Amino acid sequence: MAHLCSLLVKINPVLLQKPWATLYCWGGRSRFIRDAFIDGRLAFARLQNEQHDYARRKHKADMRTALRTLVVHGLHDRLSLPDDEDLIWDGDLRWRHSDGLMPSCEEFDWLVDYLVDEAGKKADDKTEADALLTLSAMCGLGSSTKRRSYIKALIRCMGCTRLPRVRHAALRAVSDARGDLASITNESISHDVDTELLDGLSRALFTAVCPSRNRTNQHERDAPFHQHRDNCYFRLIFALSNNHEWRQRLTLDGHFERCISLVDEALECESWTLGCYLVGIFACIDLSDKVLRFSYTQEKYQALIKKSWRRAREFMWQHSEYVGALPALVTATRQNYSDSDHIVLSNELKEIARNVDQCLAQLKQRRAILVNGQADSCFDAALSSVQGLHDDVRYMIDHSHISQGYYQESFGTLHQSP
Repeated sequence: MAHLCSLLVKINPVLLQKPWATLYCWGGRSRFIRDAFIDGRLAFARLQNEQHDYARRKHKADMRTALRTLVVHGLHDRLSLPDDEDLIWDGDLRWRHSDGLMPSCEEFDWLVDYLVDEAGKKADDKTEADALLTLSAMCGLGSSTKRRSYIKALIRCMGCTRLPRVRHAALRAVSDARGDLASITNESISHDVDTELLDGLSRALFTAVCPSRNRTNQHERDAPFHQHRDNCYFRLIFALSNNHEWRQRLTLDGHFERCISLVDEALECESWTLGCYLVGIFACIDLSDKVLRFSYTQEKYQALIKKSWRRAREFMWQHSEYVGALPALVTATRQNYSDSDHIVLSNELKEIARNVDQCLAQLKQRRAILVNGQADSCFDAALSSVQGLHDDVRYMIDHSHISQGYYQESFGTLHQSP
């Protein structure tokens, strides 16, 4: 069935639903992804060692087939066609070796070589996008020897002339590497990843979501607002916003202005995580910066925060990405209510407390049923941030006799004495 999907054969959607008993009997999604990955790596090795054109074409076709077969396993609940847009935003192509260990970033070097040596010479959009989605499983920028080449390939793939699937697959790969990017500072910068390269990456990220307006027959995926694309984009921008050097790039290259311009769409959007990341970004923006041409209104900012907290408990039992958005919401809540120009009203404080209480209770229930260390650092960070906000809000309510001015100060500190 996976092979038929890779060939883009029209298949009844019912047949794409994964029979879980059979799937786990054969080793689960991880085994299917791993086997296709290894097949692709072997085909690429043969391609590199072959000189005859006919044999090279065969090995290249084998590698393409392996990658096409790999990506159809990207969704948890079903097989999909390899060009399914859901794979870009919701796909998870991470896999493990038979001993349970995750692959090292060096094991992905061959895919970076493919992007640079093969795809870079002659555009092969389908395979290039498949390779980018596969590389997103690294959740990083790759090995030290390939990092610079990888970032250059990502920049090229996000060019305004590339098809949306290639640009967006590259955006997803960068977003999944946000931890590595956000950790790079002027002090830690290395010879392989310099300031000029990161500046180019920032500009390419903007192009990935806002290609040239002069293009004719613009694809619907390039609409000014696209829920799935912009959720991925906001998640990345929030992570980078906590880095001073990246904040400067994001300001100069128009990323913050774009985020501000989409606040109305975020208020109307059904996506909970998108709103959380957006208010987290707002908390990092310096509105006094003269580079910014306009700003959001405080009322809309507060409305988005309140909407996010009211809906938070609905999502705590769902995908781990929802939990991962909570620190952004906590950051925004603290920043907004510590603003000296904003008076925290009693009923407003109680509403925040009620919603934070419910969210914390859901997190603790989920934590209690997780076994064998299934809760990862992302979950622990979310639980810690919500617990801290809960404690501070409760402290403020319990000491409501304290002057109103203390309310703002308390949101920025922990259990300060009056």
